[in-house]
Amino acid sequence: MLETRLAPLDQAFANAKPMLVRGELPPDGVYQGVIDDFDFIEANKTGELFLKTIVKLAGDEYGGQTIDKLNALEDPERFDMLKTHLDRMGVDTAQLKLSEIEQVLVRLTDVPVQLTIKTSDKVNPKNGQPYRDWYVDKRLGSPLRQQADVPADTDGLPGLEPQPVAAAAADETIPF
Repeated sequence: MLETRLAPLDQAFANAKPMLVRGELPPDGVYQGVIDDFDFIEANKTGELFLKTIVKLAGDEYGGQTIDKLNALEDPERFDMLKTHLDRMGVDTAQLKLSEIEQVLVRLTDVPVQLTIKTSDKVNPKNGQPYRDWYVDKRLGSPLRQQADVPADTDGLPGLEPQPVAAAAADETIPF
């Protein structure tokens, strides 16, 4: 009886996308997505301020799911990573004052980007797992909501499909 009841749902189940658990990243590779939002987060223990970048992935398997990244805003030793992050999204960081970052970020919402997800050879001593992170490779165009006849959703957008990364391809600018 259960088999008969569930049989009509077999195709819908087969077509369902795997969901990422909060904080989980898809497999290593090159992906495309759209900048969904930015937020400013204070660390609970230290009160240090971070920029949270949220990207909605495109494509069939992970399309519509979001990943996020934190960049330190009050640690001068990490400003090189923050500037690289902003530069690759199309921000002219040579002219940017850190105090004016919020006004600049508003213009980046809905911008399509290419990003790389990478697993490090280094292991986190706290959990024994390799470090994993993602990095914006480049901006792919203007904000989608400003383009005529293009939906703001990433599903089905032309040119926004995940691309597998070659095993030998390594981005030397990734800091781990």
